[in-house]
Amino acid sequence: MEKLEKKHKLALAKGILFVILWYFCIWSAFLFICCPIWIFILIFPKVFEPIVAVAFSIWETYSVALMNIIFGSKIHVSGDEINGEETSILIVNHRTRVDWNFLWALMYYASIPRCHKMKIALKAELRHMPSLGWAMQTANCLYLTRKWEKDQDTMRRQLKFFSSAGHKYQILLFPEGTDLSEESLQKSNEFAKKNNLNLYNYVLHPRTTGFVFLVDSMRKEKIKLEAVYDLTLAYPDFLPHTEMDIVKGNFPKIINFHVTRYSVQDLPQDKENLETWLKERWREKEQLLEKFEKHKSFPGPLVTSHMENQLYLSFMVGTGLIIYMFYLLFTSTVFFWWTILHICLYVGISYFTPGFQILFVSAYEYLYDRKKYQ
Repeated sequence: MEKLEKKHKLALAKGILFVILWYFCIWSAFLFICCPIWIFILIFPKVFEPIVAVAFSIWETYSVALMNIIFGSKIHVSGDEINGEETSILIVNHRTRVDWNFLWALMYYASIPRCHKMKIALKAELRHMPSLGWAMQTANCLYLTRKWEKDQDTMRRQLKFFSSAGHKYQILLFPEGTDLSEESLQKSNEFAKKNNLNLYNYVLHPRTTGFVFLVDSMRKEKIKLEAVYDLTLAYPDFLPHTEMDIVKGNFPKIINFHVTRYSVQDLPQDKENLETWLKERWREKEQLLEKFEKHKSFPGPLVTSHMENQLYLSFMVGTGLIIYMFYLLFTSTVFFWWTILHICLYVGISYFTPGFQILFVSAYEYLYDRKKYQ
């Protein structure tokens, strides 16, 4: 009993330490990366995007390092490599609310090169989250309102910007729209019964509208869509349902991903068949996860993550920046008011505009590329 209590206390200490370091690393990234470089919008709008992309792909390694150092978690990847130098769409099942924490680890271990330019499609409400939501705005993620007329205009403008600026990028999409819970699975299967579809246990029926729009729109841009990556995520030992699981130190020891690359030439040309194509991928995903439940592994050769010198360096630099941030907050009046100014700025942007990412696109349209958007 005493050993069990010590184990729980140690797990809780690890969870609290992970959350504290992870969250304040986001604050340091916001203050040291986001705040100083937004001025590039007005001076060198084309330079802003690659600077942000590189900075954020480096920052993401800190959370990967924390997973390894604090919890000893391993990422198991099977299937294809992710080419970080091609424009692509990444589609993934949404098993729990905290899935996206582990997707950065996938991109670190499976992406070649590791310096990628991933843009995540997120719920619009998340842009209000202090530091994290603001940082994702600066990184030009896609915030969606679930109102299709508004969302398609937002996505179209951001896609035009990415193409006009000449950048390769990857858009991460959760076609299910929400994580798999008892309630969401019940609703999904009720929809399936009404529409004479298969009943699922491990995935939700995907929403096809956003995916079809992205594929169709990206095909038409100057930097054309090159591939779609189907990512299947599974947890063989422990399933973290909410953020409180992480706080309590209930962290998975292993996270499994299976990656399948589809060249854009393999995708149907018309929208109706694209919908069918996505539904077929989810039918296969259900079967794959059903087999995973039995064998606790995906088919094919396995790449197991390991701790690298780069991750140790990331941990030291990231932790150093957190310490330096607090040092400046308590010793520098200038930095203190710099922080207050930018907090007020991003709160205002988040609540009174569609977000920094749309303001940036608007500035780019006005300053650099007005003719192409008329």
